[in-house]
Parts: sequence; structure tokens; C-alpha cells
Amino acid sequence: LEGQPAPGYRLSTVRVNPSTVVLLGSADVLAAVPGFVETEPVALAGATSEIQRRLQLRVPDGVTVLEGRIVDVTASITPIQGGATIRQEPVIQGLDAGLEAAVAIDTLDVILSGPLPLLESLGADDVFVILDLTGLLPGNHTVTPRVVAPTEIQAEGVIPERVEVVISIRSTPEAATATETATITATVTVTETVAVTATLNSEQPAATAEPLGGDTP
Repeated sequence: LEGQPAPGYRLSTVRVNPSTVVLLGSADVLAAVPGFVETEPVALAGATSEIQRRLQLRVPDGVTVLEGRIVDVTASITPIQGGATIRQEPVIQGLDAGLEAAVAIDTLDVILSGPLPLLESLGADDVFVILDLTGLLPGNHTVTPRVVAPTEIQAEGVIPERVEVVISIRSTPEAATATETATITATVTVTETVAVTATLNSEQPAATAEPLGGDTP
């Protein structure tokens, strides 16, 4: 085996198939062979997952392998397990419409365990602390937080273990309705009517008619 796995990972097991072989050779040569036979090297540098190789056995001169010199080698690389504590703001879920909730604390400490590389790569949006208020009525309540984390991460605990929440009816400001009253003023103009009296004179001078062509007496 040559090199080291990537930071945060380790070599856990090595398997060789077949695990035993039969060597052929002279008694003197076989007597010099130790109780194992080496293979070609397996490079582990920077590895983060299982490595599988078909490798040749390194046997001394004058020695042969009964079933061939090729073997299958599997090197298992696993993450180093670690722990971490992160601080998260609680997320409220399940609050009925028309209600509001006040949480006694702003943040909670979450204790996590799991593969070290995954713990080191956790972001703010990877872990959530849920306060489930489903069905709770207005008043004071003590709620147990629930942690949501990636599959390979385990939540070992939350500090504090229980959180006080005060639920109240949401105050909605009343919309002020302004009613404008329009006042209509009617101006009545009184017009004086002047009566004019006309006096007709019935006495008019009579017209005198003279006969045509006649003499005047």
C-alpha cells in the first residue's frame, strides 16, 4: 500500500481474492519464502472511496504460483467519524392562520455526529431546527425541537432540549373608512314680476267717407 487517503478518510480493510495461493519450487527456495507473498503496490493517495485492482504477485525467482499470479485486491476507504456543534435559528411550522408566535430564545445549539468530511462541509441551509406548533392554541407552550439534517448526519441532541413559545392572536389594524359627505346648496333666486297695465281708449274719431266723383255740399 502506498500513500494516504484524503484528509478525513482512512483505510479500513484490505481484502485479497484468493486469500491463499500454492507455491511451487525447490525446497531450498520455498524455505526462504516468508509466510506471505506481496502484490504490486496499491496507490491510496487522495482516495475517498473503495479501490479495486487486479495485481500480480511478487514471488522469488524459481517459484511459480499453481493457479496463476493474478489476484483481486479491494481496499476499503471510509470517512473518519467526527462530531460538531452548530448554532441555528429555530424555524416555526404548523402555526394556524391568524396566530403569531414569540420564541423565548433566538438560537439553539445542535450537536451532530457523522463523517468528518461531511460535517466540515455543512452549510447554513443543510441543518434545520423545527418548532412544530400544529394545533396549538393561544397561550404558553413548551415545545421539543426537531432537527432535520442530511442522511448520513445524526443529531445527538439540542441545547436547550425544550423551548418556550408564546402563541397569541395576531393583531390586525382596522382599516379606517372615511365617508365624505357632499353638501349641495341650492340658491333660489326670486325674480320680481312687474305687472304692466295697459289702458285702451275706446273713443276714437270716426272717419268720414266721401262718395267717389261727387261734389262736396
